[in-house]
Amino acid sequence: MKSLQSFKDLAKELGTDIKKHKTIEIINISKPEIDEFFYEISAILLDKSIDDIKNEYIYDLATLINTWQVQGFIEIYHQDSDAKHGRIKPSHINAKGNITPLYIGLYHARVQYNQNDPLLIITFEPDADTDEAKQTPIIRFLIDHNNMFGHFSEKYQQQVLHKIHQTINKLINSPQDYQDIL
Repeated sequence: MKSLQSFKDLAKELGTDIKKHKTIEIINISKPEIDEFFYEISAILLDKSIDDIKNEYIYDLATLINTWQVQGFIEIYHQDSDAKHGRIKPSHINAKGNITPLYIGLYHARVQYNQNDPLLIITFEPDADTDEAKQTPIIRFLIDHNNMFGHFSEKYQQQVLHKIHQTINKLINSPQDYQDIL
């Protein structure tokens, strides 16, 4: 195996694998968890009230969580042609199949069938309660495409993407500080 010298090398290597294979990855999961500050963060990011978030998305969110929990796994797609409601996509792979290293470790799903926004942001942590190779999906927050990936005119501006990533990273690592972050 060759050594990787930088994020660009990693992105290139991951991109090569993704473009070669059109597969669906399966992650075996334990019970999904919802971040303690899910509603507060989502409300701010979507510029809605907490009640609006609950009223508009609770059914769709519950349906996704129930589906994943009943089947015991989450399907991950890498190419838009494999997209299907209930599957999630690694956020570091853009629509053209290119890699954005800043988003490695983040996944997103469409909350509502046939709707692009909002996105449900998910991370995975090892399941500490079992010996099995299961992951715990952590449902972090709802966000729209522009707040996650930048407006169309900003998508290729590294400074803008870096600032967005810093905000998202802080929300994931210190969700209790969301009022200071946002």
